[in-house]
Amino acid sequence: MADRLSAELQPGETATWVAVSATLTPVLAVLTNRRLLAMPIIPGRPVQAAAAPFAVRLGKKRILGQAVDVVGAQGVTVSLVLAPDDLVQVRRAADVPAAASGATPAESVSADQSQPVAPPPPGSVGAWNWGRPVLTWQDAELMAAAHLTHLGFPGVMVTPGTGDGGLDAVAQGAAAQVKHHTAPSGSPDIQRLFGAAADFPNRLFYATGYTFAGVAEAERLKIALFQFTPEGLIVAVNAFARQVAPRVTPPEQRGFFGTLTFESRQNRAVRWAQEIQDGTQVPISNRQRKGARQLATPQQALWLMLQGLEQLKDSDNPLYKQRRKERTLAEAEATLTEAARLLGMLLR
Repeated sequence: MADRLSAELQPGETATWVAVSATLTPVLAVLTNRRLLAMPIIPGRPVQAAAAPFAVRLGKKRILGQAVDVVGAQGVTVSLVLAPDDLVQVRRAADVPAAASGATPAESVSADQSQPVAPPPPGSVGAWNWGRPVLTWQDAELMAAAHLTHLGFPGVMVTPGTGDGGLDAVAQGAAAQVKHHTAPSGSPDIQRLFGAAADFPNRLFYATGYTFAGVAEAERLKIALFQFTPEGLIVAVNAFARQVAPRVTPPEQRGFFGTLTFESRQNRAVRWAQEIQDGTQVPISNRQRKGARQLATPQQALWLMLQGLEQLKDSDNPLYKQRRKERTLAEAEATLTEAARLLGMLLR
């Protein structure tokens, strides 16, 4: 990890704070005198970077800490889950003027505390790269059309600017709306897509961010949410999007005796966690007693999943010897397997 950090730092850039963010895909959060870096613990994942000055938006409390979005000067958002002491460090850095931090002066970014952006989920795993920056709303629509083609929908086309009925891209069996806004998209935007795309079996929404209310409304209306970055990366935000999007997983590597390598086992554990999270999204009965039982099991499974991710994060501790890393990874696998058992799932 130290070698990866050295490779990421630019000339004259120094790291001042490091912490581990306990998101679904654990990352190493590194604060420098210029940027906030989110470096996935498992190699092969893209590194996210938000340039100073920062704005900090608080999200919902999580079992393992506080969800927080750190928005950079160019509007790039890095989502983390931090312990209270680590959150203090990030907020302290956000209060430092750009000139004092060594960053290039830029327009300030406002943070709407009342409308926190939902963190990108299992986000970075399987991100699709358009290969071009998204600078305008026209770019965003072209990117969404290219992504629909990537998903396998035939006959994709971008709709005309007028008379499109609220749809920005359509295909056989799918319709999409695209919002290239700085502000996150909320439930009214989601509801408008649902009405405009009533005749399409698959409804997809692309935006730079979402409010928690927007994500909840999409779950209710069964709309696939995708989040894109100015660099042209697209990630699935909810379970419906992950069902539409093909899973992009690193190829499995096996050792001399045919067993998975340590890194492949880590990648598999992250994939298991995603499957378990998707498995908790089941309808709950209206009958009070039955519904309470159905709700208790997914909650217990989610708690075990988070515990397994903590163990997975710990398995990459640079202070551990390889034998202890192997033992910790085995504990993470056992915890995730138990979570899947509660849900009646068979992990792949």
